[in-house]
Amino acid sequence: MVTQGKARHWVEWQEKLLGSQVWEVHKFLSATLSNGSTSHIPMLVKHQGGRQDIVATAETDEEKCARLHTEFFPPRMTVSSVPPDPVFPPPAWEWKQSRMTSCTTQPRK
Repeated sequence: MVTQGKARHWVEWQEKLLGSQVWEVHKFLSATLSNGSTSHIPMLVKHQGGRQDIVATAETDEEKCARLHTEFFPPRMTVSSVPPDPVFPPPAWEWKQSRMTSCTTQPRK
Protein backbone atom coordinates (compact mmCIF):
# COMPACT_ATOMS: atom_id res chain seq x y z
CA MET A 1 0.00 0.00 0.00
CA VAL A 2 2.76 2.47 0.90
CA THR A 3 4.84 1.35 -2.09
CA GLN A 4 1.89 1.88 -4.42
CA GLY A 5 1.26 5.33 -2.94
CA LYS A 6 4.90 6.31 -3.43
CA ALA A 7 4.85 5.06 -7.02
CA ARG A 8 1.62 6.94 -7.76
CA HIS A 9 3.01 10.15 -6.22
CA TRP A 10 6.23 9.78 -8.27
CA VAL A 11 4.29 9.45 -11.52
CA GLU A 12 1.97 12.35 -10.68
CA TRP A 13 4.95 14.55 -9.76
CA GLN A 14 6.70 13.74 -13.06
CA GLU A 15 3.56 14.55 -15.06
CA LYS A 16 3.36 18.02 -13.52
CA LEU A 17 7.00 18.93 -14.21
CA LEU A 18 7.96 22.02 -16.12
CA GLY A 19 10.82 21.97 -18.61
CA SER A 20 13.39 23.37 -16.17
CA GLN A 21 12.46 20.83 -13.48
CA VAL A 22 13.53 17.87 -15.59
CA TRP A 23 17.02 18.30 -14.15
CA GLU A 24 15.64 17.61 -10.67
CA VAL A 25 14.44 14.21 -11.87
CA HIS A 26 17.85 13.61 -13.41
CA LYS A 27 19.49 14.48 -10.06
CA PHE A 28 17.26 11.99 -8.22
CA LEU A 29 17.75 9.19 -10.73
CA SER A 30 21.50 9.58 -11.23
CA ALA A 31 22.43 10.01 -7.56
CA THR A 32 24.20 7.16 -5.83
CA LEU A 33 22.34 5.44 -3.03
CA SER A 34 23.18 6.86 0.38
CA ASN A 35 21.61 7.70 3.70
CA GLY A 36 20.16 10.88 2.19
CA SER A 37 23.04 13.11 3.18
CA THR A 38 24.62 15.19 0.44
CA SER A 39 27.76 16.06 2.38
CA HIS A 40 30.86 13.93 2.71
CA ILE A 41 34.38 14.29 4.04
CA PRO A 42 36.88 14.71 1.22
CA MET A 43 40.09 12.71 1.06
CA LEU A 44 42.35 13.62 3.98
CA VAL A 45 46.02 14.31 3.30
CA LYS A 46 48.75 14.52 5.94
CA HIS A 47 51.76 16.68 5.07
CA GLN A 48 55.24 16.56 6.58
CA GLY A 49 57.09 19.84 6.80
CA GLY A 50 56.14 21.87 3.73
CA ARG A 51 52.98 21.49 1.73
CA GLN A 52 54.75 19.40 -0.92
CA ASP A 53 55.65 16.34 1.16
CA ILE A 54 52.60 14.07 1.47
CA VAL A 55 53.10 11.47 4.20
CA ALA A 56 49.71 9.72 4.23
CA THR A 57 46.22 9.88 2.76
CA ALA A 58 42.86 8.66 4.01
CA GLU A 59 40.33 7.79 1.30
CA THR A 60 37.86 5.29 2.79
CA ASP A 61 35.43 6.15 5.57
CA GLU A 62 37.28 3.85 7.97
CA GLU A 63 40.63 5.52 7.23
CA LYS A 64 39.12 9.00 7.60
CA CYS A 65 37.51 8.02 10.90
CA ALA A 66 40.79 6.67 12.26
CA ARG A 67 42.72 9.75 11.08
CA LEU A 68 40.24 12.20 12.63
CA HIS A 69 40.17 10.20 15.87
CA THR A 70 43.96 10.34 16.25
CA GLU A 71 44.05 14.07 15.42
CA PHE A 72 41.23 15.13 17.75
CA PHE A 73 41.93 12.62 20.55
CA PRO A 74 45.70 12.20 20.91
CA PRO A 75 47.02 9.57 23.33
CA ARG A 76 47.00 10.50 27.01
CA MET A 77 50.24 12.04 28.27
CA THR A 78 52.23 9.79 30.59
CA VAL A 79 53.82 12.75 32.40
CA SER A 80 52.01 16.02 33.08
CA SER A 81 53.42 19.18 31.52
CA VAL A 82 52.21 21.27 34.50
CA PRO A 83 54.91 21.81 37.15
CA PRO A 84 54.20 20.30 40.60
CA ASP A 85 54.02 23.73 42.32
CA PRO A 86 52.74 26.21 39.71
CA VAL A 87 52.86 29.93 40.48
CA PHE A 88 49.82 31.80 39.25
CA PRO A 89 49.63 35.60 38.79
CA PRO A 90 47.36 37.57 41.12
CA PRO A 91 43.76 37.99 39.95
CA ALA A 92 43.08 40.95 37.66
CA TRP A 93 39.86 41.86 39.53
CA GLU A 94 37.82 40.82 42.55
CA TRP A 95 34.38 39.34 42.37
CA LYS A 96 31.77 41.06 44.49
CA GLN A 97 28.50 39.51 45.51
CA SER A 98 25.65 41.44 43.91
CA ARG A 99 22.00 41.26 44.78
CA MET A 100 19.74 39.85 42.14
CA THR A 101 17.14 42.35 41.00
CA SER A 102 14.73 39.68 39.79
CA CYS A 103 14.12 38.67 43.39
CA THR A 104 12.90 42.18 44.31
CA THR A 105 10.29 42.60 41.57
CA GLN A 106 6.61 42.05 42.23
CA PRO A 107 5.13 38.76 41.01
CA ARG A 108 3.35 38.73 37.61
CA LYS A 109 5.07 41.86 36.38
